[in-house]
Amino acid sequence: MRSYGGALPARHILGNYELFEEIGRGGMGIVYRALDLSLDRIVAVKILRDDLRAQPQIVSRFHREAKAAACLDHPNIVQIYSVGNVEGTPFIAMEYVDAAPLSALMQRESNLHVQQALDIAGQVAAALACAHDAHVIHRDIKPPNILITDEGKAYVTDFGIAKILTSDDHLTLDGSRLGTPHYMSPERCKNGDLTGASDLYSLGVLLFQMLSGRLPYEAASSVELIRRIVSDPPFRLRLFRPDLPEEVERLVAWMIEKQPKHRPADGRTLCEAIQRVRQGGAVDVSAGPMVTVLADYRQAVGRAMSQRSLAPPRRLASGLTPITEALPASWRKRTRHACFAALCAVPMLLAGLLYGIHGGAIPDSAALMAQNDPARWFIEDQVAVFQEEAPGIMLARINLPGYAVSRAGWTGTPGALVAQLDSSNNAHHEGQRTVCAAMPDTRQSSIVVPPGLSTPNAEGMPRIAALAFSHGISPDTTLSGRWLAEVEYTEPDGPAPAWAIAALPTDGTGTAGPLLSLPSGSRASTAATHPDGTRVAVALSIEGEGDRVVEWTLPGSLAPADARTLAPAGDPVLSLHYSPQGEHLAILREDSPGSTALLIVPGSGAIGESAPVLQGALTLSSRPFSADGRLLAIAEAREDRPARILLLRAEDGQLEAELGEGECASWHPTRNTLLVVAADHKNIPQLWEVEATAPYHRVQLTHLERGVRPPCDVSQDGRWGAAISGAEELPAIVFAELRTASF
Repeated sequence: MRSYGGALPARHILGNYELFEEIGRGGMGIVYRALDLSLDRIVAVKILRDDLRAQPQIVSRFHREAKAAACLDHPNIVQIYSVGNVEGTPFIAMEYVDAAPLSALMQRESNLHVQQALDIAGQVAAALACAHDAHVIHRDIKPPNILITDEGKAYVTDFGIAKILTSDDHLTLDGSRLGTPHYMSPERCKNGDLTGASDLYSLGVLLFQMLSGRLPYEAASSVELIRRIVSDPPFRLRLFRPDLPEEVERLVAWMIEKQPKHRPADGRTLCEAIQRVRQGGAVDVSAGPMVTVLADYRQAVGRAMSQRSLAPPRRLASGLTPITEALPASWRKRTRHACFAALCAVPMLLAGLLYGIHGGAIPDSAALMAQNDPARWFIEDQVAVFQEEAPGIMLARINLPGYAVSRAGWTGTPGALVAQLDSSNNAHHEGQRTVCAAMPDTRQSSIVVPPGLSTPNAEGMPRIAALAFSHGISPDTTLSGRWLAEVEYTEPDGPAPAWAIAALPTDGTGTAGPLLSLPSGSRASTAATHPDGTRVAVALSIEGEGDRVVEWTLPGSLAPADARTLAPAGDPVLSLHYSPQGEHLAILREDSPGSTALLIVPGSGAIGESAPVLQGALTLSSRPFSADGRLLAIAEAREDRPARILLLRAEDGQLEAELGEGECASWHPTRNTLLVVAADHKNIPQLWEVEATAPYHRVQLTHLERGVRPPCDVSQDGRWGAAISGAEELPAIVFAELRTASF
């Protein structure tokens, strides 16, 4: 027998059955479509997986599955025909159902129609009532184990880990694989006694998911998820889907009560309640403690969720086989600290921005808020949670699973670090981008650009692409504390997209208009602001011409003719950096795959052809120039040895010194030191402070288990250094307080 599925060789016979093709897999077996040769009918044959057949106790459990399910006779339960063992291959022959798993249906639709979801739940409840009458509990109710026909009939399948309540045998099969954590009841999470109420709880979670596309509990790890299921109140269903009738929410709340005695008495009681709700009636709360329970539920959840914001419906992963389900790669971390800052002002900011670009062509403000409300993305009270990891070391975890920090840098006042996050390739929001701000002094966080505004859509909403940070701008300029963004706005069925450069407040407050409109047919790959706040350098990408660097003076005409060319068209520009006084501009170009070229051009006067001063695998931080503008720090990666930090003279690009190993270096604004990302003695990248003069002493700032990764950057006042956390559960920023180092 083959270990893996797919089409079998022609005429593959297993006992009295001819196997055709694999149609699915479960926790214990592989299912094939087959022909019963004696009765001439199509059946489904499940065989025990190859790696489990050598374990007698598992073979025993496999046969126990058949015996448990064979006694169940119900139209919503897949019928067992026979069980056997042919030449060491245990198998079960069962009814073949031409249906798809519920997980596939939920993959196509983020949430189901209320009547459809209640109908499916009612059918599953009826099947469970039959099983419970036979003293059998399923213990693994989840979307892949529910089959749905084209006509909407539901079948419960895979009783592979069902426990016969009358049995004294307590065989276990790798406890971590028994059931799916997100659907487990609180008593099961605590290894308590299981009853039919546990199945009803799992069905309640399933109904919650069918109606909202979400789960009542989400977390970044299984341990945290189980803790929440046991201890925390669930999310309120109507916070995810406000259009649902209150009685539907009450029904689901009843099913997912923490105490089994507070749930429906049995499957039949639940079926009757579902039927009443489907007909527009009320859940019967006259019996038992249900009135008090629901009141307590509403009160507890109201407290826990009154300020909590929501993420969009989570779609299931694509490519699921009929009886397997891919679990989400990461889940949201619960937050308990800091405050949620300035979210409501973001739509106003963007409305003002669009008004400035298009002279009043603004989308309806209500539609803007509905489409891009950050509450649809962040399910916790805060954008980020700040936690002290060690004295002077703080971690800001951003509550946005499925995203990774790609860039981070400090702005001017009010001392905010801006983090650009891009979605991962396997996330349901693939290709989207968001920008958040974190302020370690006040432990506050905000959204600069919600994820919904990072890609264009048919409603004419803007697309905002991250470009640069307004680094080094003095507090008395209009660009202080702002973040530069490239903005696209396209009217529905209108002309080609219009692009502009705008400066957005990092604290989520106020409004912003465009700094300049880009020439037709051009895009901006990156940008930088001059320290005096009156000029903006932009790398314009023009198809067929390459990237050229131009500088506009603000305010004034935005016509392309008024731009001053700093670097001619050529290779793609990766980053631009002015020196603190603006006398130099560092340009990093990609001259070939994996190789970059550094140019340093004058920040004023005539610009001519400039030759690269250094070539290789180079990286610049957001603050590459020393405070006096004399030196530039750059990281150079090498194939045979660790990356190193080089100090170059800004005037002529000549090598001044080599500071040793490091992947990134950012200058301190008031002392002659640099913040560096370099490996420690365990080869884990950490933050260091390094002297810029001989003998180039180092002080290790962080000792994190998962370390940090570039880029690193130092705040305007020199108090904080920052880098991206190496942790994988949630995107995070590491903040290190920069005290006077003892070298």
